[in-house]
Amino acid sequence: MAGVLYVAPEPAHAAGTTYYVDSAGGNDTNPGTSASAPWATLAKVNGTTFQPGDKILFKSGSVWTGQLWPKGSGASGNPIVIDSYGTGAKPIMNGAGTSYPANTSGAVMLYNQEYWEINNLEVTNFSSSIVSSRAGILVYNNQPGLKNHIYVRNCYVHDVNSDVNGNKNSGGIIFFGTHIDKDGKATVGLQAGFNDVLVENNHVANVTKEGIRTKSDAGNGYPKISTNVVFRGNFVEEVWGDGMVLAEVLSGALA
Repeated sequence: MAGVLYVAPEPAHAAGTTYYVDSAGGNDTNPGTSASAPWATLAKVNGTTFQPGDKILFKSGSVWTGQLWPKGSGASGNPIVIDSYGTGAKPIMNGAGTSYPANTSGAVMLYNQEYWEINNLEVTNFSSSIVSSRAGILVYNNQPGLKNHIYVRNCYVHDVNSDVNGNKNSGGIIFFGTHIDKDGKATVGLQAGFNDVLVENNHVANVTKEGIRTKSDAGNGYPKISTNVVFRGNFVEEVWGDGMVLAEVLSGALA
């Protein structure tokens, strides 16, 4: 993309490290590895490649504006965990109308990543200007095969607006396997999906288009590829399209 300077993510300090982020009391020059010396910004988090076993804890009551897109993947039995710390309201991620990737974007996003758990966030993604499909929490896979172990629990996702004429890859909590990469390059026939997905005890409200959904699009069909997908104990209301849909799924449950 013209005019965009890419800065390679810096590695996290050590596997199994806990990082703290406080929008009001933090500073990105801090080590971030204690509640007394937290980071401050999403840019710092997004510019870090996290390792298996790491935790990223956002301070309760804090608010961030922009897209949360941390880098790296966990490993089997050793996921990377996003959660809150302290007392009070859930930390808020306000995407304020994300627009990248142009195909579909999320206020909280994972791209070609696996072994992540996202807990206890409040997420919104609203703007009066709609230039692309968007979601609250978006898990986006553009690599052949399945990305493993993505859990989303106890989040409040609300007020997400998107193109109502667009595809069903927008809304509240979306798992999207697609032949189109983040920069719009299409590889027709590429089949991408997910395995070991748990979406549990979330509240989704006032979103366009879908509440909670999986979707796989190969460009020449919709392959049933995802496995072990469970939506359980969620509350969905005031959704423009479908409430909860297990689409292109070989095995799963809705409870």
